[in-house]
Amino acid sequence: MRLVLIAILLWAAPVFAQSRPTATDPISQLPPTTVIAIVDGEPITVRALDEYVTSHDARQLFDLNQQLFDLRQSMLGLMLGERLLKAEAISVGKSVDELIESVITIGPATEEEMLDVYNNTQQTALDYQTARPMIANFLERKKRAEGREKYIQGLIRKAKKAPKPLAIYLQPPRLQVDVAPGDPVKGSGSVELVEFSDFECPYCQKVQPVLKQLLTKYDGRVKHVWKDFPLGIHKNAVPAAVAARCAHEQGKFWEYHDALFANQQALEAIALREHAGSIGLDIDRFNGCFNSGSVISRRAQLMTSVEKLPVRSTPTILINGRMIAGLAPMETYERIIEEELAN
Repeated sequence: MRLVLIAILLWAAPVFAQSRPTATDPISQLPPTTVIAIVDGEPITVRALDEYVTSHDARQLFDLNQQLFDLRQSMLGLMLGERLLKAEAISVGKSVDELIESVITIGPATEEEMLDVYNNTQQTALDYQTARPMIANFLERKKRAEGREKYIQGLIRKAKKAPKPLAIYLQPPRLQVDVAPGDPVKGSGSVELVEFSDFECPYCQKVQPVLKQLLTKYDGRVKHVWKDFPLGIHKNAVPAAVAARCAHEQGKFWEYHDALFANQQALEAIALREHAGSIGLDIDRFNGCFNSGSVISRRAQLMTSVEKLPVRSTPTILINGRMIAGLAPMETYERIIEEELAN
């Protein structure tokens, strides 16, 4: 079947005249009902195309939407900064440059700071004394930029409390994930943190202390949900996930979860049973569960639903649907949680 893009069809004009894109319309801004193609007399809408893309490569579509959001958020920050600086400069009778000069005070770079930059610069052919003036200039510009950004953030906070308050409605893409009845859950709150993880994944192990700190800091405000996502490259990941589900049946998933990550090099079947005994599980019941096909079958059903999502790696964290793929600094999780709590 040939796909024919038709710019003008007289017989279809009454139906589609108000819903066709122009050459300058980005598809990301078109209403879902906009017709973007006609094949054999049948229209293809933006919604139909997006559904088709999602069924073939949901992760790429999500990544593109995330990139678009990141770009817009960055540019919005620049726009807000420029407008607020201009308004503040007018209010005090100065130019923007004069205002910045009057509010930002930076001292000269210290020898320690310059040496730190030099020692952390790879493949430099210059000796320290030759590079020193360039490093000093770099640090001055860096401090000035940081001071300017800090001042703008202060103006933004001030603008949000003004009689005509600043309001930001730009929203990030969100991945909606259902919490299944069998999913382990810890904590409660308006912010839902969903973790796609693998007991044999070293980066999943490294993120655990971060998640524990977050749950402590935001106690009563964050709910932690576990989703199995054992990777094929880890031979013990599936048995460990099944064993953890058996511990979950006895109400001790999180204790077993901690034992597995604390002993990540010991995830073979014998070790999994030893970990069960170490946290006080009923071993006979655990063995019966581990050796049965019921838990494996239920876990397979959960994995089938997970595989339809745009999740490719572990750990992947969703905070109210906002995706963080891979290990990120503590500050990244905190920033997103704070934004979600503020919303």
